[in-house]
This record gives sequence, C-alpha cells and structure tokens, in this order.
Amino acid sequence: MKKEILNYIKKDPKGVSFAELRSHIEGFYGWYALGWHQKNIVFWFHMSKDAAEAIIELLDEGIIEMLPTEPLTYIIDGRMPSAPIAKQLNRTYKEKRWYPTVLNLKQASPEEKDRALPFC
Repeated sequence: MKKEILNYIKKDPKGVSFAELRSHIEGFYGWYALGWHQKNIVFWFHMSKDAAEAIIELLDEGIIEMLPTEPLTYIIDGRMPSAPIAKQLNRTYKEKRWYPTVLNLKQASPEEKDRALPFC
C-alpha cells in the first residue's frame, strides 16, 4: 500500500488529494480517519487501516508532506466530505471538521517547508 501511494503521489507535482487516492488505489477505502483528533480536525475520513498507516509512515519519514488546499480540489476530484470545513489549525473545534489538504513529495525550498502542516 505504501509503495502504491508513494508512486501515485510522484505522478503529480501539484499535489494529490485523498479523494484521488481513494479512487485510484485499491484497498484505500475503509473506516479509519486521519487527522488531528485532539482538535477535532480531520484530514480525511473513510480510509483503510493500511492506507492510514502508510501515509503516517511516509509523513514520519519525511518523504511526503500535507499542504492545505481549497475545497474546490475535492469537488473537482469528485469526493468531498459532508463535515463542516475547518478554517484554522490553531483552534480546537467542538465537533469534527474537515481540513482540505493535498499530499506532495517533501519540498526542499524554505517557502514550501513553511506551508507544510504539522502531523499529530
């Protein structure tokens, strides 16, 4: 799963949405959520345990990064969670909110590095 996800991310230097991964990676869909659960912020709902673990490993290894994106990205990709959108990462929400992100290969430039989201 990890190799499939990484290979798919390598194909698009502009970023890959979780919706794309769900559509193109067999076994990606499931009942796990990836997010900053202490703050009720979710980056993606409905992924398999294997997919979640693979993405966490790639993030922890510094191979990929999550960057904020517009909800339009997910509309274009054909899947958008029904949860309200989280507009800030620095606050705790009372109910689960979705924070739209894309996955990219880790960038070396300082301006891209500053945009990377913390993974908790």
